[in-house]
Amino acid sequence: DGDTFVNFIHDGAVELYHDNVKRFETTSTGAQLPLSSGGDGLVFYNSGDVYPEIVGNVNRTLGDKFLLSLAGKWNNNHSVAKIVIKTGDDTTNKDDGRISFFTAQSGGTLLERLEITPLGDVNILGDSKKLQIGASQDLTLFHNGSHSFIDNLTGILYIRPTNNFFVQNRDTGEVYLKGTNNGSVDLFHNGSKKFETTQTGAVITGIATATTFSGSGAS
Repeated sequence: DGDTFVNFIHDGAVELYHDNVKRFETTSTGAQLPLSSGGDGLVFYNSGDVYPEIVGNVNRTLGDKFLLSLAGKWNNNHSVAKIVIKTGDDTTNKDDGRISFFTAQSGGTLLERLEITPLGDVNILGDSKKLQIGASQDLTLFHNGSHSFIDNLTGILYIRPTNNFFVQNRDTGEVYLKGTNNGSVDLFHNGSKKFETTQTGAVITGIATATTFSGSGAS
């Protein structure tokens, strides 16, 4: 029927075809797999089970950002982990990209867990998914959908700025606490300083109320 199976080019490539479509060719530096449509790729398998699977896609529809993936499959071809390379959001220059990481828990499906954006931001996707640090995951950072948490399970949690230290509102800049290098620690109420440590003690601005007072000079 005129189909091409193999093409030998003098002083050039060897090309292999499937159903008259070129699927493999040698080059001067190795070999390459021509991509003609979505879903083209390279699969490694053993006794019917697929292990690594590399898939490329050049036939993308509008809004489809997928370019290339490397997936690990196990136990009757279940996808257990995958890395995906995608285009970015710049549809004019088309020169940005992102990387997404997927995993599947036991009995679950493959879900996107982490993304590196074109700007270099690292997004952990999903509420209550944790950034865990340490050999025993002793330091944990996460957001539960309503609040954010820093959990330290071993030893002391140190916050160690080189210069001054502020705790403040992200949107308004209102300062709650200020620590000055080689200086005071200040506490604020609604943006106004009310308490300040000094070299000799502390200064309170306004009224100090307590149930009892004790010490030198107490009355």
